[in-house]
Amino acid sequence: MNLSVSNSPFDQEQAAQLNQIFQTLTAEQQIWLTGYLTAQQGSVTQTAEAPQQVAEYVLNNESESQTNNDRHITVVYGSETGNAQSLAEIFADRLVEHNYTVKLTAMDEIKQKEFKKVEDLFVITATHGEGDPPDNALTFHEFIHSRKAPKLENVRFSVLALGDESYEYFCQTGKDFDAKLLELG
Repeated sequence: MNLSVSNSPFDQEQAAQLNQIFQTLTAEQQIWLTGYLTAQQGSVTQTAEAPQQVAEYVLNNESESQTNNDRHITVVYGSETGNAQSLAEIFADRLVEHNYTVKLTAMDEIKQKEFKKVEDLFVITATHGEGDPPDNALTFHEFIHSRKAPKLENVRFSVLALGDESYEYFCQTGKDFDAKLLELG
């Protein structure tokens, strides 16, 4: 990544400093920084382009040496208002464009037998009410927190939680999914 003064809101000195920092960051650090800066915007209204920008950033900053097209990716979403679903659809479409085998499903549609066969899992979920899962995520949330949940050895996963930081239990559903998936394998 090389920030150019001509196409950014930074002056030449700021661009040079940012370029120096960006050269030392891993892809994971860049993604974290993007999320951090986005969260710092606070009450700035998100545009309809935001989910696509996140998906494009993640995919465009993926290491080209990683070619795991033989692994199947499952994208599940829990959505109350449609934001998480929209992001999941955009993300799945972008993965398909990059020649990945992708299964996109709402959390209330994933079957327990299918879940046991997951290889790579992307969980995109909203948080509803006081840290609760959205309606279409309740069954899945209960399942993975139950004794029936399978061990998920060799499963790579990522959780993207959407929420409103003004709530006490900000993104709690995503935090719950992340902790439980980590515990399962």
